[in-house]
This record gives sequence, C-alpha cells and structure tokens, in this order.
Amino acid sequence: MPKDRTCLVCGDEYESWERNMKNEYHPNGEGKCSRCAEEYIIVEIPTRKEHEGFYKGKYKIKNKCPICGNKRGFNRWKGYSFDGSRKMIVDCWSNECDHVDFYKDIRKEGVLL
Repeated sequence: MPKDRTCLVCGDEYESWERNMKNEYHPNGEGKCSRCAEEYIIVEIPTRKEHEGFYKGKYKIKNKCPICGNKRGFNRWKGYSFDGSRKMIVDCWSNECDHVDFYKDIRKEGVLL
C-alpha cells in the first residue's frame, strides 16, 4: 500500500492502514507512525504519596527505562497501592532490565493527562 499519511510527531510518511498480528490490515487513526505510537505508555498511579484511596491520575511516560534505555512496561497488570491507611487499584509493570520505577519519579518524569 502507498504511504499516504504524515506522522504528527516525527514527520515521516506512513501507511494509514497497517498490518496487525494476523497479517490483516487495520486503520491507524492516531496520526502517528508505528515507531512514534510506541514511544510512550500511559500508566495510572497515585498523584500523591498519601492518596487516601482516591487521588490517582494517568501519566504519559516514555516506554524506555530512564536508567539503561531498555523497554519499560514489559509486563503490565493491575495491583494495589497502600498509603498506610487505604488501598487503591493502580497500574503495575515490570521492566525488561528489572530496574524499579518509583511513583515519585514517574510523577516528575510523566505528563499528567
């Protein structure tokens, strides 16, 4: 298929219809090429240390470990954050390199959506 779109992030041209894992074409409606679409992940974590079981937000962070550059968010699941008084369901993940991401670092690095 001809390349008919321009990526909003990097400016490269890409196909607006991309193949999925079953080798079927599907629309890419994000306005980003596959490379740029995978540069970030969105995680839901507490917005403060004492979240009271309520204060959480979605943060957009790079999918690369800030320490070594390996893939971040390799395995993802839902888990609990406990602030000493209340629990809250949040996103959990592991990195390929086994470096640990702390909430305080994610809040500094990420963009709150």
